[in-house]
Amino acid sequence: MKQIMPFVLGSASPQRHHLVEQLGLTFRVVVSHADETMDSQASPERLVQDLAQEKQRCILAEAEVDTNRELLLTADTLVFVQGRALGKPESADEAHAYLSMLSHRCHEVLTGVAMKGPGVDRLFSVTTKVFFSALSPGDIHWYLEQGEWKGAAGGYRIQGSGSAFISHIEGSHTNVVGLPLREIYGILRSINFWK
Repeated sequence: MKQIMPFVLGSASPQRHHLVEQLGLTFRVVVSHADETMDSQASPERLVQDLAQEKQRCILAEAEVDTNRELLLTADTLVFVQGRALGKPESADEAHAYLSMLSHRCHEVLTGVAMKGPGVDRLFSVTTKVFFSALSPGDIHWYLEQGEWKGAAGGYRIQGSGSAFISHIEGSHTNVVGLPLREIYGILRSINFWK
């Protein structure tokens, strides 16, 4: 089967690139320059959807994608613990604080996804519950030394050394990495993306 239209991924994330490749898609990347300031009053679901939609809006405003013939996907992933949104830490100290908050707790990872193109205009979010083991100061120091915290929502990567801290998850593993593949695949199949 071949895809019937061009696919555009509005993300610079190598993790998202890899996930899209897992679906066997041929795609090009357009990076959004959206303002990712978070609305502290929004619900977690609304917040990640708004961020994904803002990325889409910025890309379309710059006329880099023609959604009359191309399918554009944008996404944003955040970690929420005790109602607080944890984005990408800006320093090792902030990553340390994030990991301390996640230690021995359940947190939620939400990804908002916006898809727009021929036959599709969807905005949704997916939630995964992630359960961390108790982390000692040595565990956190060891992880920070790996450098994986850089650019990672919540300060860890489930597809890397961060998986050593996770006792179990409830929901989509790929959602924690950066894209809920089951839902995206379902939407693509529903519009006969492959023929």
